[in-house]
Parts: sequence; structure tokens; C-alpha cells
Amino acid sequence: MNEHDREPIITLALMAALADGHASDAEKGALRAASYRLGTTAFDAIDARVAAGNVDLGAVVAQLSSAEARAVAYDTAVAACHADGPSTPAETAFLLRLAGALQLGREATRRVDEQAEVLGAAVTNVASPVAGAAVLGSPAPLS
Repeated sequence: MNEHDREPIITLALMAALADGHASDAEKGALRAASYRLGTTAFDAIDARVAAGNVDLGAVVAQLSSAEARAVAYDTAVAACHADGPSTPAETAFLLRLAGALQLGREATRRVDEQAEVLGAAVTNVASPVAGAAVLGSPAPLS
């Protein structure tokens, strides 16, 4: 992976988060954090391009330099889609298309998908104080 992979990785993750027509605050926050970790300073410009529909999946995937960059792109997209709970059907459909475009086999994506489902469910459960208490390992609040 090299510095030229940063923007395509964030672009693909934003495309995934917007596949259902909306990127939640949690998804955008996760992507801003990922962008920062990757050293990308152009998050707002990338977000504007993706939101305007000025990106092509195949063209963005073609910019990735290696199998490692493709795997990181998929991982980042999956994490973004699950930042606010389980992925929506539209996000899941996009992730399947993305995995195909990245030429990632089912075995390469299975572990990431399973972990994301667990984390997405935990995010959803935390929204409920009783369920969230169980996830966080603390007693549920008394009503």
C-alpha cells in the first residue's frame, strides 16, 4: 500500500456508506477518523465528489496499487457501513459489488463481514440502555 491508495480507500468507503442514500453522523465520523489515520487531508473534497455522484466504482478500484490496498479498502468500507449498526440492504448489496470489483474471494471477506455484523449489532444494542448494559458488561439501569 502506498500514499496514492489513501483517497481511493476513503472514496470507496464513502460510496459504501452512501449506498442507501444517506451517510449517518456515525458513518461520517468513522470515515473522518479513518481518513485521519490514513493521512488523507481531503476528506471534505472526497465527500463532496461522492455525494455528487462524480465517481465510478471501477475507476476508483483501478487506482488501488496492491492486494493489501484492496483489502484495506474493503475493511474500511465494511467498518463504515456498520458504524451506526447493521448494514442496510443497499449497503450490503454495494459491499458485495465492491468485493467483486476488488476481486476479493468470499473467504477473504467472510471474516471481516462476520466481525462487522457483531460490532454492528453491539452498536444497535448500545442505543438501548438495557441491551447496551449487557453489551458493555455492566448492570442494566433500574427503571
